[in-house]
Amino acid sequence: MADATTTTATKTALESRIFALESRLGISTSKNANQLSSGGGGDISSRIDRLFLLISRASVPSSSTSKTKAFDALSSLERDWKESKKLAAELDPGSFLARQGLPTNDSAGAPASVSAPMIYRRQEILASSDFLKDGMEQLNLAREALLLSSDIEKVPLPPQERYTKSAILSSGRYDYAMDDSVQTRLEDVAIKIKSLQKRSVAASNKMDELVDRYHMVMEAVSEKIVLADEEIVFLEASAENKKSRKGRSSVGTR
Repeated sequence: MADATTTTATKTALESRIFALESRLGISTSKNANQLSSGGGGDISSRIDRLFLLISRASVPSSSTSKTKAFDALSSLERDWKESKKLAAELDPGSFLARQGLPTNDSAGAPASVSAPMIYRRQEILASSDFLKDGMEQLNLAREALLLSSDIEKVPLPPQERYTKSAILSSGRYDYAMDDSVQTRLEDVAIKIKSLQKRSVAASNKMDELVDRYHMVMEAVSEKIVLADEEIVFLEASAENKKSRKGRSSVGTR
């Protein structure tokens, strides 16, 4: 009894879904709707076959007749579905890129950290495509600069010597710099520059010492001048007082 009830419920749900699909495609009529509402509606298999037939005829050209409106709607739906699948396939990073990294421990006491999914690394590379392009162009220029000359290419050499004996590195322009006498002269110049640097540092230190002493002397002189000025003011005031007292005494005697 329970199995029969489940089967009936499943059949009713399937009929409802088929009817909804038919309504969206514009192929259901009021008669079919009445049949569905009353529990009929015909064989489910035939209705599904009719839907598959519409799918197979979805490529029918557009027409203004009402009979082909369902085909046009289904064709548009199929195009949208194909475009969605195409975009999903192009934008799908894949299970490997979307997989989270493994936990890592930087040190014994540090907590475990999970690296970001590789999809973010892919996006980072795509975002820096211009920088990567410039880097590859510079690398290509460096590679072209190390191209072997025709004379060296005639003799097979190990990979290391092929680059060390390339035209840009084995040029005669470097012979002057590699000469022993030139290197000796360069070492003498370096020694002379070091000696001059030491002497200039000593002279600078001596000048700093003289300037410090000059400031000390000027501070002492300034203090003495201030004291002398105060002493002069005091003496002038004393002389004025004595002169005023002497004048008063002479007036009293008269």
